[in-house]
Amino acid sequence: MRESFLDRNRSVYSTNNESNLHVNLTQKARLYPFDAVRANIDKLQLYNEEKDTSNNFRLIFTINPICSNVLFNMRTEAIKNEGSITDCVALVKDNDVAPSEQYAVNTSQLDREQAIKDTEYSHPEIGQWVYHCGLDIFNNHKLRTNSFIYISKVKYGENCEFYNTLWDYKRDKNGVTIEEVLIDDGTIGTARPSHVYQLDNILTFQEAVQQNLLLRNGWYGFVNEGSIEIPNGKLSGIYVNKIMNNNKACEVYNMYPDISLFSFVPKYNKYQQRKESNWDYCLTYPYFSDKNMFKTINNEKDGILIISSGTSYMSNETYHWYETKLPHNLSVGDYVRLYTAPNNFKRMRVDKIGDVNNGNQKNIFMVNFNGKSVPQATYIKKDAMGLECKYYFRVFKKLRNIDGTDFKSDLSRQAFGENIYGDRIAQLTFLDTINLDNLVDNIGRPLSEIYLTIVKRNKGWEKWYKNNKNYIGEDIEYSHCFGPVTCGLDLSATETDYNVHKLHNNLSNPTLPTPKPIVKYKEKEGEDETEITIDDEFFYGDIVEFNPYTFDETVISNVYYRFNTAQREMSGDG
Repeated sequence: MRESFLDRNRSVYSTNNESNLHVNLTQKARLYPFDAVRANIDKLQLYNEEKDTSNNFRLIFTINPICSNVLFNMRTEAIKNEGSITDCVALVKDNDVAPSEQYAVNTSQLDREQAIKDTEYSHPEIGQWVYHCGLDIFNNHKLRTNSFIYISKVKYGENCEFYNTLWDYKRDKNGVTIEEVLIDDGTIGTARPSHVYQLDNILTFQEAVQQNLLLRNGWYGFVNEGSIEIPNGKLSGIYVNKIMNNNKACEVYNMYPDISLFSFVPKYNKYQQRKESNWDYCLTYPYFSDKNMFKTINNEKDGILIISSGTSYMSNETYHWYETKLPHNLSVGDYVRLYTAPNNFKRMRVDKIGDVNNGNQKNIFMVNFNGKSVPQATYIKKDAMGLECKYYFRVFKKLRNIDGTDFKSDLSRQAFGENIYGDRIAQLTFLDTINLDNLVDNIGRPLSEIYLTIVKRNKGWEKWYKNNKNYIGEDIEYSHCFGPVTCGLDLSATETDYNVHKLHNNLSNPTLPTPKPIVKYKEKEGEDETEITIDDEFFYGDIVEFNPYTFDETVISNVYYRFNTAQREMSGDG
C-alpha cells in the first residue's frame, strides 16, 4: 500500500492543502459515421467462399472400428518370442517341435499337442510361450472339467509324463503320487496311481466349448480361471493354477485373432523396435470407367442382367416381375428398357417395386400387363427422358504428391476414446497439404470427391503358413495371421461367382468349384489378378449408373473387400 505525506505532519501549525495537477486532454480520433458503412460482412459466408474456391486440403479422419473375431482359428498356435528375427519359435503345424523348457516338469520334446494339454509353458519363467488360441484349446483339462480341481506339485527331481493334463495323477503336499487299490470283478487288485480326473467330472469337448466359450463386447474368448496357487515342484515361484499363466486370473482370454489385431492403433514390436500396423490405407479418387468388367459380371451384357422373372396377380391386376442381379435403381413411375437383344428392347413403365410382399425392393420391379405383351427380357437399362443410362465400374487411383510420393500421415489412438464395445477409436491425420488442382474424375469433371481406401494388412502370411520352419524374417509382422484380400459384390444367395459372401479357397476339397472374385484392374500385364495389396495403383470402388440427361452418377452397388485368417484359408494344408 502506498502512503501519502501530508503537510500537517511537518508542523503542528501546518494544515493540509489541496494539490492540483493540470492535465490537458485532447482527442484526435473520431467515431466512424455509421451511415458510411456500405455493407455488412458475414464471416461464416466469407469463410465458406474461401474454402470452396481453394483446392488445398488438410484431412483428419476419425476411425471408429466395429469388429469381431467370430471367425477365429480352429487350431491353437503356441509362439515364443514372436516378432524376433533370431529367437522366434512357433508350434503351428503338427510336425513342429521345440526343446523342452528348463523348469517344465514334463521334460519330453514339446509339440503343439503337448502345449495344448499342458499350459504350464505359458508361465513367464518356464518359457514365455504365448498361446494364439483356436477352438482346440478347449481340449485343455482346465476347460474340460466341471468341478473345482487343482494340480498338485510334483516331487522335486521326478519326471511326470502326464503332468498338468487330463491324465495327471493325485499327489500329496510333498508331490508324492497317491496310489489306490481298486476292486475289479469283485477281487482286490494291486495298488495303482489314482488319476485326478474321473469320468464324472470330465466334460466332452463339445460340452467344454458350450460351457466355456463366451462372447463379450463382440469378442469371443474364455475366462482364464484360476485356483489355489500350487508350485510346479522344480521352482517354488512357478505356479500352474491358471489356464494361461502369463495372464491374470479371471480375465477374458480372447480367441485368435484377438482385438489387438483388428485395432487401427499399431502394435509395437519390441524385438525390431518398430510399429506394425494392422491396416494399410491410402487416398484414392475416381480415375477410370471400366465397362469391360461390368460386362463380365453381367454375362457380357452392357446392362443389368435379369436372373429370374414371372407373373403375379394382385388386386385383380396382372403384373410381370423381374429380378435383377444388381440393384436396379428404379422407382415407381420410372421407365425401363427391357432388352431381348442388343438392338431390340421394349420401353415400359415401372408400376411396383419389390415382390408381392414388398420385399427385395432393390432387385425386383414389376410392370403391369395392361393388355400388352411383356417380353422375356434378359437385361435392362433405365430410360431417362428417352436416353438410356450407362453402367460401369469406377476404378479408383491412388492420390499422391506432385513428385509421386505418398502423403505423410500419422495414425494413433484418439486420446482415451473407445466405442461402446471397448474398441479403441483411432485418429488418422494427413500431415501434407493435399492439392487437387488440374485433377479430373472418371468422366472428365473437376475432381469433387476423394476416398480413404483401407486394405487389411497381412505381411508375412505366406512364409508363416507355407512350409517355413523358422517363422522368422523382417518381412513377417503380427498381421501375418490374415490371408489374401479379394473383392466381390453383395449379391443374392443364388449367385456364386463375384459374390463376396462366397469367396473362399477350397484347398480342403479341390473338386469343388472356387467362386470367382473380381479380377483387379491391371495397368501392366503379369500382375497378380486376385490378391489385393496396398501396393496396387488401382482399386475397384463401385458400380454406378450414369444418367446422360442429368449428367449424374448414382452408385448402385459397392465393391466389398474380403479377408479371412490365413489358417482358415489354408485348412487343407495341414
